[in-house]
Amino acid sequence: MKIQEQLDGLSVDDEVRALDNVRSHIKNTIAEANLTKELSDSSLDARLANLRNQTGDVQAKQELAALKARKAAQQGQSQKTM
Repeated sequence: MKIQEQLDGLSVDDEVRALDNVRSHIKNTIAEANLTKELSDSSLDARLANLRNQTGDVQAKQELAALKARKAAQQGQSQKTM
């Protein structure tokens, strides 16, 4: 009977509400962190740096392709002269 009386005094609703509050707080904290990261990443300096990196990659690939083409052309010419 004592156990039953103690169980009757417990309310699951309070614990569920407290858990929901914790979950909401965690979601809000994560959303704020993501927003802060997004805002810092969207600064003009960050965008320009990102564009410079992308442009550099494209230019490097173009230069490599040009070097390969020149090398292939030189090898083709040296085979013709032999």
